[in-house]
Amino acid sequence: MIKTNRFNIFKVELLGYLVFGLLAGFYGMRKINQIQTIVTYESTLATPMTHYLAIGASEKGWWNQPDQDFTRSFDSYSERSRRNLDKFVQRVNDRGLDRYVDFFEI
Repeated sequence: MIKTNRFNIFKVELLGYLVFGLLAGFYGMRKINQIQTIVTYESTLATPMTHYLAIGASEKGWWNQPDQDFTRSFDSYSERSRRNLDKFVQRVNDRGLDRYVDFFEI
């Protein structure tokens, strides 16, 4: 006969609950991911990071409608990115690098 005590039975029972919980969680999340609707964005709505650089270099440094319209006026993402980068460089050159750095100081 195998001698058992309460502590060994508790460890085996705890291990069983742990394995069951991990398996249920893993397969449950797999099932949720299979039935979840995945959202796709249209390329016309994609905004490049350079857009935020350009609006950051604007007069007040926050969102404005003319910059948004400028970004949306181009068809491809790469064209939007390039044009916004050009706009950022132009704004920094117009303001001057010293004034642009001062713009960030509080």
